[in-house]
Amino acid sequence: MLVSFEQQTFNDSLMFLEKARILPTNQPFKRWTMLTWSIVSAQVCMEAYLNAFISAKLPTTERQAFTDDTRNFKNKVNDYVKSRLVLPLQTNDTGWQEILNSMQLRNKIVHHKVDKEVFDELTEKNAGRAIDSCRELIKRLCQADGKKYPKWVDKTQSQVYDS
Repeated sequence: MLVSFEQQTFNDSLMFLEKARILPTNQPFKRWTMLTWSIVSAQVCMEAYLNAFISAKLPTTERQAFTDDTRNFKNKVNDYVKSRLVLPLQTNDTGWQEILNSMQLRNKIVHHKVDKEVFDELTEKNAGRAIDSCRELIKRLCQADGKKYPKWVDKTQSQVYDS
């Protein structure tokens, strides 16, 4: 079975959340590790999907410039999806705010600056929100493009791809 990078990282986010849920509460560091990786994997999937989506729609001559573009997630959505590709992506509702909140949590984790700043946010609820935000972005992009979203976006349990 051929699995895309986006599909694998989405699956990873589900797997890490499942592992966190079965760990006993007396193992907080292991739980935080699993929750961290669940959140980060969901956001990696979301960003990778966005980049692949944009790149596939750009003329071949513009793809390298896009690949070299280091703008953040929100700017890429505004500058490419909404302005350059002129797709009607909904970005002014609570669902969109949840997507941005997920990216902010990912940034807190990845660009950690202050001790204990993020530990209180490493929860099953926030990992679930990160996964839901990933789903939501993919669905919004596909809807704006008039296409169906990939079936793996609806998965609620991880699966093993390697034997």
